[in-house]
Amino acid sequence: MTAPEHLLSALAERERQLRQERISASHGRTLMMAMDVLHASEVPEQGIAQVLEIVRSATGADLAVLLCHEDRGEVATRLATDPAFGQPHWCIDAGFLARKRRITDISEAGLASGLPPQAGGFQSLLSVPLAVTDEAPMVIVLLSSAAAKFSRFDEDLLQRIVTLLEQAIDRLRLIHRNAVLAQIVDTEVSAPAASYFAESSFDVLSRAFAHVVDWQRNIVDITNKLLNAPSEAIDPAINTALQRTGVLARSDRTYVFRLRPPDRLDNTHEWVADGIAPMIEELQDMPDDLLDDWRSAFEGGAPIDIPDVDALPEHSAVREVLQMQGIKSLLAVPMLLDGRLTGFVGYDAVRNLRRFLPVEIELLRSVANAIGVVMDRARAEAMAQEANLRLRQERDRFRATLAAIPDLVLELDAQGRFIGYGAGARVAPAYPLDEVIHRLPEEVLPKHLARLVRKIMAVVDSDGYAGGHRYSMAVNGERRWFEVSAAAKSSEEGRGGYVFLVHDITDSHRQQREIRRLGRIAELTSNLVIITDPEGHIDWVNPAFEARSGWMLEEVRGRKPGDFLQSPQTDRATLRRIGEAIRRVQPVKAQLLNRTRAGQEYWISKDIQPLLDETGRLDGFVSVQTDITDLQEAHQRALRVRALAMETASDGIAISNAEGTYIFMNAAHRKMFGVDPNEDVATLGWQDFVTAEERERFLAQEWPKLAAAGSWRGELTGLHRDGHLVQQDVTLSLIDDGGLVCFARDVSEQRALENERARLRENLQLAQRRETIAQLASGVAHDLNNLVAVVSGTVSLLEGQCEGKPEIAAGLTRIGRAMDAARDLVSGLGRSMRPDAPRKMLDLRQVVGEAIDLLGSDRRRNHDICLSLPDKAQPVWANHTELLQVILNLALNACEAAPDGASRVSLVVGAELCQRKPDVGELHLDTTYSVFEVTDTGAGLDPTISDRLFESYVTTKGNAGTGMGLAIVAGILRDNSCALWFDSISGQGVSVTVAWPEVNKRPQQLMCHNPVNSGAESLAGHRILVIDDVVDVADVLSEMLEMDGAISIAVSDPEEGLTLLRDNPALWSAVVTDLDMPDISGVDIARAAGRLVAPVPCVLVTALPERAAKDRDLFHSVLAKPVEAPSLLNHVRAAVAARINACKNPL
Repeated sequence: MTAPEHLLSALAERERQLRQERISASHGRTLMMAMDVLHASEVPEQGIAQVLEIVRSATGADLAVLLCHEDRGEVATRLATDPAFGQPHWCIDAGFLARKRRITDISEAGLASGLPPQAGGFQSLLSVPLAVTDEAPMVIVLLSSAAAKFSRFDEDLLQRIVTLLEQAIDRLRLIHRNAVLAQIVDTEVSAPAASYFAESSFDVLSRAFAHVVDWQRNIVDITNKLLNAPSEAIDPAINTALQRTGVLARSDRTYVFRLRPPDRLDNTHEWVADGIAPMIEELQDMPDDLLDDWRSAFEGGAPIDIPDVDALPEHSAVREVLQMQGIKSLLAVPMLLDGRLTGFVGYDAVRNLRRFLPVEIELLRSVANAIGVVMDRARAEAMAQEANLRLRQERDRFRATLAAIPDLVLELDAQGRFIGYGAGARVAPAYPLDEVIHRLPEEVLPKHLARLVRKIMAVVDSDGYAGGHRYSMAVNGERRWFEVSAAAKSSEEGRGGYVFLVHDITDSHRQQREIRRLGRIAELTSNLVIITDPEGHIDWVNPAFEARSGWMLEEVRGRKPGDFLQSPQTDRATLRRIGEAIRRVQPVKAQLLNRTRAGQEYWISKDIQPLLDETGRLDGFVSVQTDITDLQEAHQRALRVRALAMETASDGIAISNAEGTYIFMNAAHRKMFGVDPNEDVATLGWQDFVTAEERERFLAQEWPKLAAAGSWRGELTGLHRDGHLVQQDVTLSLIDDGGLVCFARDVSEQRALENERARLRENLQLAQRRETIAQLASGVAHDLNNLVAVVSGTVSLLEGQCEGKPEIAAGLTRIGRAMDAARDLVSGLGRSMRPDAPRKMLDLRQVVGEAIDLLGSDRRRNHDICLSLPDKAQPVWANHTELLQVILNLALNACEAAPDGASRVSLVVGAELCQRKPDVGELHLDTTYSVFEVTDTGAGLDPTISDRLFESYVTTKGNAGTGMGLAIVAGILRDNSCALWFDSISGQGVSVTVAWPEVNKRPQQLMCHNPVNSGAESLAGHRILVIDDVVDVADVLSEMLEMDGAISIAVSDPEEGLTLLRDNPALWSAVVTDLDMPDISGVDIARAAGRLVAPVPCVLVTALPERAAKDRDLFHSVLAKPVEAPSLLNHVRAAVAARINACKNPL
């Protein structure tokens, strides 16, 4: 090591020594300050607190605390330099206090969770244990918010402070012990200051001695006040003694039990601490055998001390009683009188276990003895007072009896002379009593009464008493009845005599006679009669009762009817009502279920009336009962039927009380709202099944109407338990008790059907309007096409005559173009009014049912509409609205078939398919159909219009019809490749049969300009018949044919044209005809031409080429108006050539 390094090392060592000296000097000053504080403090706590502050300041800690290990295993704060820190508990292991600790980072040491919340901001810690003899472990802890705050020098200082504190505490404890000894020796010495730390055995002994002295003083005062209490204040004095001894003994409940002969035990007095429930009301009239476990000890004068009730044997008779009262510990001290057990005084510990010291028990025994003495004294005084009171009452009662006896008392001597009397106010003497004194019975009484007196005297001489002798006599002109009883009389002189008591029984005699008469009536009546005494015990029952109940009078006399007549099913509420009326001595009527002796139940209607004597006092009750078993059973059957009807009703029925809670809900109502069949509806209310908005609306708008009228009907929107709404038709009725009877019908499906019906009706009306407009447009188009055809044909004819005349040709060209535009416009007119309808597979049965429903209930009822549906589905390929339109039109026509509107209508789905040719449409043999038939019982169809029935504007209803219905039906049927048969019998009605394809069978679109095979080069020399109901059209077509050399004959009358064709079939090479003509159509012309021996081909020129689709095979060609001359000539040439070829090759 170099010289500089030696020098630096020496300087460093010198600096270290100087720093240690400064620290040692500082520590010395700190220790001196701590010693001064400890020696100067009179209160240990104050001195230790100041020492903690000194060491905190010396080490630079933020907080110093003194911790102590408590008995419960917790670590508590005993002192802290910061008062705001308080005295929280520390959740740290007790071993923490056993050794020194210096922790630089509390969180890394794992102690943060064990510190109280107040210490959460500290990072470093220094602790040194503090060990004091006979004290719980303690430790001084220094805390700092800075990490690694404390050095080993701080640890050394804290250790020296702890040593100083241990010595100081021992010194303070020695001073405290000397002070205690001084006070024991000399009571004038002031009491020592309380020790801050745990007391030594010496302290405990001194405190126990003081405790005994305090107890003796209090017990002597308590017993003196008890024994000096006057008799009338015994109970308050005992209660005060119980309160004082209870507080003194730290008892939760202090009480007195007294034995009551022969075998009962009563809780007579009780005191309880705050918060403890009294038990005196529950502990009365208890059997004294509860004391069997204690009796021998009590009778020997020994107390019962039970430190822990739960430790008593399981078979102990008192254990359950004590546990029922929540008693944990008990002391019971007996009370004895002349060696006999009279009761005991008890001390209960309810909150905590309590162990009594022997000296405490002995002192409490003196209190129990004092209580027993004063209670026995009070009882003896009360018995004496009661005996004196009874004696006075008996004397007074005897005097009052003599004064109040309403009878006549007569005294006779041994010879029978009257020597004295006492007349009650209710007895009217037959003779002046003063006049009979000293006279014999024979001298003043009638002979029969004198003999009766002698007879009674003889009975008294023989038996000592005579009673029950009755007689009657006239008193003041009125016959009265009396009863005599007599007894012997003795005197001090030995001379005998008699005392007669004469009782006026006139009223009783009359009552008895009335009772016998009524009794006879009661015996003969078919009603059940029971007579009872005021307590309800049976005195008498009539034979009808015996016959119905099976109980004889001798068996039930003295018993109460309810003891043997009632059954478990007897209504208890009715019994309570009867009992209440009887207790109030009021009449009562009721219906009750009784039971015979054999166990058979029967119903009675009883009328109970109280029987009162002449003074108005209750003398008993009479019950007249009528057997209403048959009536009640009929009523019960009716109720059961009514209940079954309510339960099985399809409508929801519910009953709620005044609070809105359900008391009944039938199966339909439960199903309506999703209530389980077994669920108790008493927990539900009507407001549970409506939305909040509906409830508010009903209460605000409808409830006042219900309250005013007592009933209400309307629609409500209910709420199913699964959340969906239920549309209801509801009828509500108020009950007298404020409840409600509700009848509810779920109309959700009905409303949906009504909406669907409205939608269908709207669709039908729209379709009907469209069809009507389409029919009108078709007619207009037909007429316009004829006009266009005339103009166009004329233009074609004129064009060949305009060579060299360019101006006229140009004009004709313009006219032609205009006609082309008009033709296109007319062609689109009909199509725009009837859009294509989507089709799908439908079940004919369902659509027919919908149509019947749309007819309405009035039509169904008025026309007795009968519907026949097969079990099997009837498929059809159709548009729903079109099919419904056809069925509804035909059904409406059937309903209106009779002039008086009384036709009966039937619809049959699955009817037989007609074999003849259809009246409308066509029948394809390769197609399957579903068939329905509409039949009415109207007047039938007028034959004059049967052929035109399906034409537009043809009606059988006069001004009431439009003539479009069947035309629309025919159009729909043709569009759907359907077939219709119309059968009518005059006066019997009409039957319409419709066959609708089961699969898609729509007619193919007709090509207006058919392909033309090579035909004749010209028409020269050929005769062509032109038939069109429009003259101009026929002429134009004829002129077009003549341009090609044909010999053309134009006819505007189709009937004339048909005649020309039939009369001269070989004359014609071809026929050109229109389709839609009056009476005879182009189809009729084509059929007639085809049936000739040499068929004549027909070329159809029509404004409605689509209508010829089904009859396409009848025509050689079908051309649409207006037609151009070249097209017409080509098709006619081809037709002529075809006829020529057919004639050459007939096979």
